Amino acid sequence: MNKKLIIILLFAINCGLLAQKTSKDTNSFLEHFPKEDTNYSIPHNFAEMGDLLFNNFEYQISAEFYEQADTLNPRQLINHSLCYYNINDFYNSVLLFKKALNDSSNNKNSSVKLFLKYHYAIALKNIHEFKKSKEIFREFYKLDSNDKYINLQIASIDSLLKWDSISFVEKIAPFNQLNSPTSEFSTSFTDNGIIYIVENADEKKYSSKNINLNLGIDSLNKKQ
Repeated sequence: MNKKLIIILLFAINCGLLAQKTSKDTNSFLEHFPKEDTNYSIPHNFAEMGDLLFNNFEYQISAEFYEQADTLNPRQLINHSLCYYNINDFYNSVLLFKKALNDSSNNKNSSVKLFLKYHYAIALKNIHEFKKSKEIFREFYKLDSNDKYINLQIASIDSLLKWDSISFVEKIAPFNQLNSPTSEFSTSFTDNGIIYIVENADEKKYSSKNINLNLGIDSLNKKQ
């Protein structure tokens, strides 16, 4: 995305045209997580630009700005990890959750620590680190054995461990020709076939136009 366009968009956001707040999970371990500061000012560096983008759900671009920042404060470390978490890039999010958890300020705040560990455990589960994930959820279980989210996660991991040990189960590879990690593509079915709707008109993402779905549509050009 053009950086000048981003700055113009962010100025509009800053003026209150598009300002929104991120939603929070509501289980007992997350409800006390501190709210973000909504008193926005015009960003002066990469980290502040990342904050503004993060609070307006532009997680992919926000992560890019956080990557370029010289330093990140404790809250920005959390945001950076959540950027990748929210776009299902769990490998990167695991590394950043560990970094955020090692930050002394985050580690001293019990609510923040629980929030990070909960999402860290989910990220571990999604990269098939089932045993490590279950160890963390067992810690939560000791704090509140009646929490339905924790019980569900533990039961889910037990099931995944069982199925993961069966030799015929194979990983399903995503069809990257049709979609991106941020799910920018969608389909609309018509009488004559399928229309592909794209949010990001990046020409580089259409390198392959042969898409055979056994529906009589053997090829798509860039306009289609």
